[in-house]
Amino acid sequence: MNEQATPFARFRYFWWTLGIFAVFGIAALIFNLLSGPTADINSYDDERRLGVRQDVDNEQAKLFPDFKPEDTFAIVGKELLESKPSPAPAPEAAPETDAAPAADQ
Repeated sequence: MNEQATPFARFRYFWWTLGIFAVFGIAALIFNLLSGPTADINSYDDERRLGVRQDVDNEQAKLFPDFKPEDTFAIVGKELLESKPSPAPAPEAAPETDAAPAADQ
């Protein structure tokens, strides 16, 4: 009989495994608590990104001084309401041939 397959050995290995898992969990918790605050990824380069965004907004305001997004919705909506739905054209039928397909030999 295999010595490692006894119920007592399996019970003992289960508790050893659970204990090792708990030790690593406690070590990770302590490491996380002692490592200090972490940097927020959104604030890492926010000054540069906000500067670029402001530059882009200013350039777009110069190029399109009278542009308002809500005006485009009225134009597109009016065009959609005026258009009439129509069915798609039927595909052309494939020409019928009398020749039978060649059999593989």
